[in-house]
Amino acid sequence: MKIAICDDDEWIRRHLESLIEKMLHVKADLYAAGEDLLSSEIDYDILFLDICLEKSESGCKIDGMETAKRLRQKSDSLIIFITAMPDYVYEAYDVEAFHYLLKPIDEEKLCEVLKRAASKVQEKESSPPLLIRTQGKFIQVLPEDIFYGENDGRKINLHTKNGVFSYYEKMEVL
Repeated sequence: MKIAICDDDEWIRRHLESLIEKMLHVKADLYAAGEDLLSSEIDYDILFLDICLEKSESGCKIDGMETAKRLRQKSDSLIIFITAMPDYVYEAYDVEAFHYLLKPIDEEKLCEVLKRAASKVQEKESSPPLLIRTQGKFIQVLPEDIFYGENDGRKINLHTKNGVFSYYEKMEVL
């Protein structure tokens, strides 16, 4: 799991880093400015992002909300805002933020949010759905939903948690 923290406050970055490492046993990458995060080639699974970011070393200033908007153009990372600014909570919906936590950080709430985010990442990483074509129709079936398949002459019965799909013609998995 790839996690990044982008906050201009070094103490916050280090504190979050230690909490994440303690909770998930994952080392997070640290960024002090949105520009630095945006220039990274890494597609992170989870991003902790402050909304109010100071000027970077290069002198540029992109706040956390603008950083999130730009990230959304190239990534579907889970964004968790960590900020002292409650005023931006509604804008967070525009960038499909996973959660919005206020500083000072409540460690219990952070742990809850982090566990949910990690679970969501694991769901995304599960096997992609099978696209099955039969009788001119396409049906998506998740591999983990399949109990078993049986061949009954020319008929194929695929037993899933959503029911049994029977096919009387050649079944093509695309």
